[in-house]
Amino acid sequence: MTSTPRPRAFAPLRLLATELSAGLGPVLVLLLLWQVAYLALPTNQFLRGPLQALGYLRTPESLSSLGTALVSTFMLLTLGYVIAILIAIGLAAAVTSHPAVSRAITPLAVALGVMPVIVITPLVIMLVGRGPATTVSVCVLITFFSCFVNLTAGMRSASRGALDLTRVLGGRAWRTLLWVRLPSAVPGLISASKLALPASLSGVILTEYIATGEGIGTFINLARANFRYTEMWAGILVIVLLSVLAYTILGLLEIWLTERYGADGTRATRPAAEAAR
Repeated sequence: MTSTPRPRAFAPLRLLATELSAGLGPVLVLLLLWQVAYLALPTNQFLRGPLQALGYLRTPESLSSLGTALVSTFMLLTLGYVIAILIAIGLAAAVTSHPAVSRAITPLAVALGVMPVIVITPLVIMLVGRGPATTVSVCVLITFFSCFVNLTAGMRSASRGALDLTRVLGGRAWRTLLWVRLPSAVPGLISASKLALPASLSGVILTEYIATGEGIGTFINLARANFRYTEMWAGILVIVLLSVLAYTILGLLEIWLTERYGADGTRATRPAAEAAR
């Protein structure tokens, strides 16, 4: 008697350890080189080593100041990500359903995708002004392109059989999008979000640095301007470590979605009869 193989269980702790070790390994090497450079250049008044930067975090006041800045930055980063994904879903659905729309939207999306952060930020400041809306807008513009491209490709790669069956059974267009096309694009969306994270975070920090007066970018800028270099390097160190953690979490989500839905999202497609109800 042959038994049907059971699907592999998702082991979050094991995968978290694997992803963290893969992500933190190179970071630890860089931190070691950083500390060696600091020890080799003892007369440099600007440089601080990672151990000295961590020493700044020993007091509650320092932790509170840095924590407030980090919360502000990551809240705006998260909001920008959510808005970018929602816009990308809407436009990808329009492009997939109406090919004529693609000719109008795709060139604009490509133009946004190739613009460097250092160009986008001043333009947004001139259009939106200085404040949290500027930071969110920069994050949206940076994140949107990769999400839009991957969502469009994923929706177009939906199972042809499921699409045909849905159409035969009289399923409405919005149900086809919700139950067939969108699930096929989910793994690609998470992958795009992970790849966009470094550029999006850099854009948010740069915007805070030059425009908003809030967040970790301003924290680093004020520390530099007031010659508090240990504080400045502490901010840089913490943002690097948190970026690796965020990247790892997105990587875990990507692995889980791939195991659950398949690399191309085909296993995410619910029965076409469900879409036709």
